[in-house]
Amino acid sequence: MKHNIIIVFILSIFSFETLAQNVPGYQGKVMAIGYTSSLSIPTFNVNSGGKVSSTTSFITGGRHQSSLFALNITHAVTFNYVYKRNASFVGSINYAKSACWVDGTSISVYDPYNAYGYNYIEVPSSIVPLSCVGFTAGMKKYKNELAPIGSYLGYKFGINFWSGQAPFIAQNGKLGENKFSKKNIRFIYAVGRQVVIADKFLFDTSLDWDILSSLSSFIPDRGRRGRDNYSDEYSSHNNNVVYTLNTRTLRRDAIEFRISIGYLF
Repeated sequence: MKHNIIIVFILSIFSFETLAQNVPGYQGKVMAIGYTSSLSIPTFNVNSGGKVSSTTSFITGGRHQSSLFALNITHAVTFNYVYKRNASFVGSINYAKSACWVDGTSISVYDPYNAYGYNYIEVPSSIVPLSCVGFTAGMKKYKNELAPIGSYLGYKFGINFWSGQAPFIAQNGKLGENKFSKKNIRFIYAVGRQVVIADKFLFDTSLDWDILSSLSSFIPDRGRRGRDNYSDEYSSHNNNVVYTLNTRTLRRDAIEFRISIGYLF
């Protein structure tokens, strides 16, 4: 009888250890909510004769950046939920400000009262401030059985909503602003690593690659810009403005370096 009690006790210990090993999370904590800052180099978005626009352009009050290494910054509230020993669901709400350099031009506008029949108008170059709200959702697959700790591969789908006030030329030749808006779909592949600090905080670093954004950089630009037309030069300029802003917002975050800190529950 005494031997049977000892055997049952030993088996119980092993059972509890096995059960504990099968419970996901860190010390029973399976959820983390935190803040993420993402930095991206707009190498895939060289526009306007080799110039690059960045958040620096907007922050410094309109100074145009020409460096390929001007950083873009995105802020996010992130969510991480461990649903099994080697995987977790992730999501985020993102916010970013940016800017885009738009080249100026000279256009001719029909004027029946002018001796030459046309007036020539100089449209100055400008920096267009842009803002974005975005969402992502996906999963992380950890290399070990210790989620949320360790190295992982991540897969995320997302959507960004960009908006701003863009300079457009009316048919009468007057320069004004119209609302610009763009919706971009994202598919992100991530390689990262997470560690737990003081049993309460989840620290995460990763390199994110937006596949759709990167692929768009290799699509030929031919046919996308508005074609020059002497009788409709304002439309040509407006088309080029839309193209430049679309390209800027799509290619801005092709490659991102993410740093995140979250609180474990």
